[in-house]
Parts: sequence; C-alpha cells; structure tokens
Amino acid sequence: MYGPGSENRDLSFFKNIPVREHHRLQFRSEFFNIFNKPNFGNPVWAISNPNRGQILSAANGRVIRFGLKYLF
Repeated sequence: MYGPGSENRDLSFFKNIPVREHHRLQFRSEFFNIFNKPNFGNPVWAISNPNRGQILSAANGRVIRFGLKYLF
C-alpha cells in the first residue's frame, strides 16, 4: 500500500541593522510550510486493524517563527 507524497516549502527573511561599528542586530522571520499544504501520513496497513486503508495522521501545518539576534 502506498501513501500520499509530501511537499514542504520554506521561506526565510533576514534584515541586518547596524548598531555600532562591529555590532549589528539581525531580525529574522522564518516560514515553514509556507503554502500550508497538508502532508498526510501513511495509511494503516495491518490487515487485522479495522481502520485498514485509512489515513489517521498528518504533519504540522504552517509554522511562523520570528527572532532577534545581536551579533558582535
């Protein structure tokens, strides 16, 4: 039994902001699974299981993360 394929598109943005001569602040935004495509798990394949052939799980949806980093 074959399961559905998975597709994942990620995107990141970085902005460096100078603070002093050799110091800077970096703002980061990261988007995981940017298009929010559902990635389903594999179907149940055990013959004795009454849920045989059904897909009962999925991966996480879109995740957005922001960060601030001080570089010196």
